[in-house]
Formats: sequence, structure tokens, C-alpha cells
Amino acid sequence: MKIKHYLILAIILIAICVAAFIGVRSLFADSGAETVAEERTEMTPIVIDSIRSIGQWELASIELTTTIDTVQRRWMGLVKDKVRCAYQGRMSVGINMKALPENWFRTDNDTIFLSYPDICLLDSNFIDESMTKVVLSENDDFAQSAKVRKGMLEKARSRMINEGITSLVVAECREKAVRETTERFKAIGYKNVVVDFSGMAEKK
Repeated sequence: MKIKHYLILAIILIAICVAAFIGVRSLFADSGAETVAEERTEMTPIVIDSIRSIGQWELASIELTTTIDTVQRRWMGLVKDKVRCAYQGRMSVGINMKALPENWFRTDNDTIFLSYPDICLLDSNFIDESMTKVVLSENDDFAQSAKVRKGMLEKARSRMINEGITSLVVAECREKAVRETTERFKAIGYKNVVVDFSGMAEKK
């Protein structure tokens, strides 16, 4: 029985030694191996189509509320009723990748130049009309006046766009787009990535 126990112990020790030897050998082999740089991906039609297929590249989401006042006229304009409504919306701001022109990029060895359309509102129907509240109405017929409702909705949309898409928001979206673009194209082998927002990569 003792011989059997010693045999088992010996087998275990041999297995440990072999495993340790293999581990050390592989460690040195890895440390001595040359690091091969990732091969650069060429801008083939398939790659270009995959970029365009992104569609709307959202870079910022902005939630806003606003209040619009108007005057509803009736009885041949002799009666003026004040109306006030509160609106809520979420604006999606970014780049419309489907609007990329044919010459939106060019390459020069390991440098790629990309020109995106500028930052824009991606969806004009951003107001949630189900959340619209009539704060003040001196005329019960307001709910039935499609013309007045439409006019107030357009004013709310215009005001939200002016208040939401500021120069600061545009600058932050551009910065984010440049950062993410640089990371993605360096990951596929380009050392230098140059981005602008003129919509056209200049030929030199």
C-alpha cells in the first residue's frame, strides 16, 4: 500500500514539474516574440457601405421643455383668447452618415482624411405631443382648433432647436466624433486620422 501511495505522489510531482517547465518556456517564448502590427484595412466599397449604413450617428441627446403663448381670435377678430401650452421633447443631435458624399475621405499611406457633414438635428419630430399640457386657455374651443395647435407646435419646435443646439453642443459633438473616429480608424491600422466637418475631403 505504501508503494502505491509513493507512486501516486511521484506521478503528481512529475506532472507539476512538467507543467511548470512548459509554463516558463511559453512565458519566455511570448516575451521574445516580435509584435506584429495590425494590417491596415483598405477603404473598399464594402467598408464604405458599412460606414454609411450607420445612418444616424447620435452624439448627444438633449431633453428640453418650453412654454408657448399665443392669442386665439374669434368672432371676426373681436374676441382674443389667451392660450398657453407647455411642451416636452428629446432632441437627437449628431451626424447623418447617409449624407456622406462620394469624396468624403482620402488616404495617403498610413494617414486618412475624413470629412463629415456638420452636426445637425437628426429627427425633427422630437416633441412628444402626448405630453403637451394646456396651461392656460380662455376658450374651450382651443382643443378643436388644428391651425392654432399646429402654429404653437411649430413655435415650440423652433424655440427648442435654438435653445438646444448651441455652439457649445455643436463643439462637444464634433470633439466626440473626432475622438471616436480616431480610435476606430487607428484600430484598423491608420496611424494618423484627420477629421473635419466640411462634408468634402480636399484633394491635394
